[in-house]
Parts: sequence; structure tokens; C-alpha cells
Amino acid sequence: AHRLGRAMRDAFLERTLGGPAPRSSAAQVPAPRASSATSRFARVSIAAVQREALVAALGLDPGQVRRLLGGLGELQVEVAAGTLTLTPAGSVRTPAARTDAFDLDGPADPVTAVAPLLRAVEREHPERLPRLFAPMQERPPEARLEAALAGEKVEELVRVTMACNQRCLFCSVDPRHERSHDPDTVRAFIRGRAGGPFIVFSGGEPTLDQRLPGYLRLARDAGYPDIVLQTNALRCAYPAYARKLAESGLRSAFVSLHSHLAKVSDGLTRTPGTFDLTLRGIDALLGAGVMVWLNFVATARNVTGAAEFVRFAQGRFAGLAGICFSLMAPVGVGGRVPTLWPRLRVAGPSFAAALRAATMAGIPAKVPEVCGLPLCLLPGLERFSEALRSLPADAPAQPDRTHVAACARCRWRPVCSGYWKVYLARHGEAEIVACQGPTPG
Repeated sequence: AHRLGRAMRDAFLERTLGGPAPRSSAAQVPAPRASSATSRFARVSIAAVQREALVAALGLDPGQVRRLLGGLGELQVEVAAGTLTLTPAGSVRTPAARTDAFDLDGPADPVTAVAPLLRAVEREHPERLPRLFAPMQERPPEARLEAALAGEKVEELVRVTMACNQRCLFCSVDPRHERSHDPDTVRAFIRGRAGGPFIVFSGGEPTLDQRLPGYLRLARDAGYPDIVLQTNALRCAYPAYARKLAESGLRSAFVSLHSHLAKVSDGLTRTPGTFDLTLRGIDALLGAGVMVWLNFVATARNVTGAAEFVRFAQGRFAGLAGICFSLMAPVGVGGRVPTLWPRLRVAGPSFAAALRAATMAGIPAKVPEVCGLPLCLLPGLERFSEALRSLPADAPAQPDRTHVAACARCRWRPVCSGYWKVYLARHGEAEIVACQGPTPG
């Protein structure tokens, strides 16, 4: 009976995950590094009109700053002691210093001087953060014009397959209405944006596409500084496969893990037994040198466990890049399960506890703008929101979202896309509040 049970398990894994049952854990190998970008996406000098606002946002004396460079996900500040580099928190494996919003690298003296200034800005003047993040996305004028004419976004996401080996109740993708790119289109997409800031391979579950390692190699050779995989990490539970992805150029993985409890996780993904495999997949990716962010998607079933999830992750994994706290979006498959939509009045306190737990644990954390909490529900913790990582003029329009009456009086209105129309139609506007204070910009 035991042998039969193991044989059935192995057959299930082969059928759903695309390979034999995983055996031993991955050996340590160096982290892959993308080649330096030399294309139209190179770092550029910050215009004089932005310089004054940037220096003020940093809290520095203008006379201390010799030059500012932005682009490729970095802001470089040249001072007398050397060059200080700022990146979003969780971008660097071992930064010289880290705040809740930034990783800092550079000579000890400027890092020591600027880190406390940044912490003060993050807590006391979060409205200044867009000024610091926006230059990281900077591109030369001719590249911005070219991108605008082509309707191009800085973020590059390509869906290599719509197949998936889980059946998540909350999935924001509906394979009935969305399609993956064919292989030739994927390759042309990678080559056509050669040297871009980063590229994201998504799905479905991209590891089910046998061409993925080849796509990663193509992106690596094209010069993308960061190559990201959105995945449930089930196939990565095979250490040899995780190593193959790392050796092909994978630098970062955004791994879906939605509870610290197997029963809750397997219930949400509707794929029994895969909680443990995802944990092993994360182990293998970390062992292969890949930077791993966990993506905790809150639903009505797991939202109150967000802080405990942080404590679980702290004890279970060494060297996580960070944790992203998302809210289930009422679109795609998730749009058909309104009883699973988490209430904002519950998610706010739960996310606040989780973000504080992450800070105490030394784990970078963030909340996305669209699939996350509105800024009005993160009082005192706005620095964790990706809504403050772009200038008001760059905030995207979201046809499925809207603002309510209170939004007109809110300080965050310029960088907030509101909330989901279908949620507000079901639960009303009372959970959305107006925040007073200086506006971003």
C-alpha cells in the first residue's frame, strides 16, 4: 500500500508539475547577474528643474551634491566622498544600509549620513517619495519619445503560457479571455526591448513552458539588468530545474505563497499537497542564488493571518528579498467569487500588523498600488505603498476602478487609482476615507 501510494503521488506530480518527484535540495551556486545595459535605457543626468526638489526630498544640503543620475531602477547621488546609490528596498542582497523604502550602497560616510534622513522622510513626509522613486525610471528624452509613440510601458511583462498547475480561487487572470504570446512573438518582444530596465515572465505558470530557459538566456544576452519570474515555484522544487533557470539568467522570482498553513494554502489554490512543494521550490531558488519575493494575496480566508505569515517566513527562509502584500482583485476568476473578496476594514489593520512585523524582522515589504490597499487605509505606513513610486502625472488610468466622494478631499488623490467598482457596488463607500496633509508631487 505504501509503494502504491508513493507511485500514485509520483504520477500526480509528473502529470501536474511536468517532471519526476523532487529529491534532494539544491546546492549553493553564485547568483546570476545580467549584463550591463548599454542601450537607450542607460542612466541619465537629472534635469536641473528636478534637481532642487530631489535634493530637498533627500534632506541634503544642495552644496553637498555634485551630480544626480537616474535610470535602470537606481538613483545615484554623487557627493564629495563618492557615489551613493538608492534602489527600492529588496533590490540588493546585502546593501550597506536599508530603510523601509530603500536600499543604500556606497561609501560609509554618505550612507551613514543619508540613511536617517531617508527614514525621517519616509515617516514624516511620505508625499516626497515619488520625487525619489521617479528618477529611477528615468530614460533619455529620445527613448521616452520613442516609448510614448509605441505605447510602451517601462515594465515589460510577457505571458509565455496560460497553462497552470494550480487552480487558485482568486486568480486575477481568466484563461477564457486572455491569451499567451506565441514563441516567435516572445522572442521578438525580448529582442525588441533589448537592454530595458527589467523583464517579467508570467503566465499562467511560466515554468510549464519548456522554452522558458531559452527565453531567459535570450533576455540575459539582451542585457536586461533584472530578469523576473512570476511563479508558484512548484517545478522549482526540483533542484536541478531551479539551477537551470538560475544558470540561464534568472535573477529574481516573485513566488505565490498565501498562507503559513498548508490547509489554507492548498484550499485557496485547490491543489492539495502543493504547499510543501512551493516551500521546497523557494528553498531551491534561494539555494540557486535567485532573489525571492513572496507574494501573499489576501482573501477573506487568509487576510487575518498576514502578520503570522511574516513570522513564519522569517523562521522558514533565510535571505528573502521581501514580501509583497496584495489584495485579491475582483477580476478574472476572482471576479466570480465575491464571498472571497476581503473587506477593506479587516485588511487595513491586518496589513498594518504585517508591515510592522516585517520591519521588526528586517524583511523588506511592499503593497502594490492596484492589487493592494489604498493609501488612505495605510496611515503612518504609506512608505510601503508602490503608489508612491511614481509621479502623479505617471499614475495609470484603471477602467475597472473609481474614486468615491471622499477621494476629492484626500491628499493621496493624485497618485491613487481609487478602488474596484464591483467591490464598491457590493459593499459601499464607507470604508474609504479622506486623508489630510500635503499632496505628492
